[in-house]
Amino acid sequence: MYKVLHVSDLHYDSKEKTNGRVDAKVDIGISSSIEKEFFVTLTKYLSNIKENNEKINLFVISGDIINGWDRKAQKKFSKDFIKSIKIYGYKESDIIVVPGNHDVKKGSPISSIERYKEFYNSWKKCNLPYLDGYKKKAQIFYNEKNSMMFIPLNTTN
Repeated sequence: MYKVLHVSDLHYDSKEKTNGRVDAKVDIGISSSIEKEFFVTLTKYLSNIKENNEKINLFVISGDIINGWDRKAQKKFSKDFIKSIKIYGYKESDIIVVPGNHDVKKGSPISSIERYKEFYNSWKKCNLPYLDGYKKKAQIFYNEKNSMMFIPLNTTN
């Protein structure tokens, strides 16, 4: 069985506070401890997977990891996520990370190096979509046995 762990729209804030709104559209009432809760849940899940002699084949993190282009949050979350999965034998090459509009520099010119600099520096050892100005090619994942294909696409422009 091919297992993918997909995480999206965490809207983590390094100040560990929230006003109950993570986007202009929806009030979802996130608690200030969302990051801690996330990592506790992730650790428990990976521990159970290992105990059952199973494996995650691919980690996918898509969009709005952080809330409102918080550079400190981007670096902290990437460091903590990678550290958490390495404990269970995974590595950066097992991760696809795709930015959301909150993960790129607000007000930066579309298709500019400046737009993706912090995101790229935080996740560069992982698999990324093509980001304008960065020469790293996007990795396509194909599992012939399960007829599955993963193609990371940048939709922030």
